[in-house]
Amino acid sequence: MTKDLNEKAILNELKQGSSFFKTQHKTEKRTFERSNEPTNDRTTEQIEKNNSEQLARRKVRHTFDIYEDQLQALHTLQLKAVQQGKRKPKLGTMVQEAIDSYLKNLPE
Repeated sequence: MTKDLNEKAILNELKQGSSFFKTQHKTEKRTFERSNEPTNDRTTEQIEKNNSEQLARRKVRHTFDIYEDQLQALHTLQLKAVQQGKRKPKLGTMVQEAIDSYLKNLPE
């Protein structure tokens, strides 16, 4: 047993302005203003740097144990960056940079 819908009555109600399906009248036009804020677009130098790094190095996922005080120090560095209005650095990125710095400063 199916109920037949009166499509004409429904369309008529929608066209004439049903109390359930009210049309919205726009009274104000929206204006879009541009701000002088810098965009988040990357410069070509940044793109070229990232591309060259990706070609030269490949990331490998590997876990390491670190001491609790080392993790606390990394969290403190993250907090300081945020307090200075900078982006919160990722722990992995910080560790990668620290390893690079350590390896670079090793005597050969």
